[in-house]
Amino acid sequence: MKVNNITRLMVACLWCCCTLVLAKTHINDQVNPDIQAKIELEQQKEIEANASVTEPAKVEVGPKSITSEELEGSTTETHTKAPVDSDPLNLEGSIEAKQALANQVAAQKAAELEALQQIIDEKEAFHNVGAKEQATSLEYNLQAPGNNAGEIKNNPKVPHLKNMNDKSGPIRMDQEKVDYYNELHQSYDDAHGGSSIENWDSSDYTQYLTGDKAAAFGTSIYVPAGRDADHTFEVCSDYYASEGSWSVYSYAAGGYITDTQYFSAAYECGSVTLNLAPGTYDVDSYDSYGDGGQDVYVDAEYVGSSSGSYSYITVELTDPAPTCTDYTLTVGGGSWDS
Repeated sequence: MKVNNITRLMVACLWCCCTLVLAKTHINDQVNPDIQAKIELEQQKEIEANASVTEPAKVEVGPKSITSEELEGSTTETHTKAPVDSDPLNLEGSIEAKQALANQVAAQKAAELEALQQIIDEKEAFHNVGAKEQATSLEYNLQAPGNNAGEIKNNPKVPHLKNMNDKSGPIRMDQEKVDYYNELHQSYDDAHGGSSIENWDSSDYTQYLTGDKAAAFGTSIYVPAGRDADHTFEVCSDYYASEGSWSVYSYAAGGYITDTQYFSAAYECGSVTLNLAPGTYDVDSYDSYGDGGQDVYVDAEYVGSSSGSYSYITVELTDPAPTCTDYTLTVGGGSWDS
């Protein structure tokens, strides 16, 4: 009885082993084709990748080109392989791996299609813009003008002649004219620079005067303040102040009533105010160079200009018209009218 039980137990064990072997063989037949397909797909992708490395194709997008290798690298780097259970008896794991691989392939194809569509859109947008919009601002602004016919003439601005004595400035286009005026001005300076009225003595003055004036020259008559009217004599010099002088002569007094007056600067005006009785007076002007040029004013009115080495201007002075004031006098109030 015990032998039969042991025999039965051994037979049952053998049967179980055979069943497991047969089941394992059947499972291998079901799983291996999927794994083989995956292996073949990976091998095919590896072959394509190697082919793209040997000769990458370029896709032109505006000013920059993108190779298919860069595009594939940008899409495949982010993908990860789905885990595959190493145990072929794990049917659930194999099915999940297969589904994950299918999802991965579908996502990869979708990403590639999206990237390709973006490239196509950018390329179409680039070809649709105008040439001016395609070029950068620097490229456009540096374009040579289309209408370049004609001759270019430069007309530099020439400084005013009043600055012709400035030696520090740039060379002028009309330098010859400037040199001419400088030489002319220098010739006048040389001639006038050697002439100064202060170098004159009494004989230089009196040679031009009448006998009365020559006898009175060198002295001046004092004019005290009185009840007569005040009168102002004013004389203005030309550019060469050192050449001129002037004085006032009174015919009533028979002599000069001012000292000889001089100038200290170009175009300077000197004046003298005196309390004078009505009468005839001369304003005598002297010029050592002999060209005159003094302007004479009496009581703020222009009366003339000097000329030559000596000239005089005669004026008649009068008292201003008196101002009258009307007064009303009332007499009365006494008892004896007669």
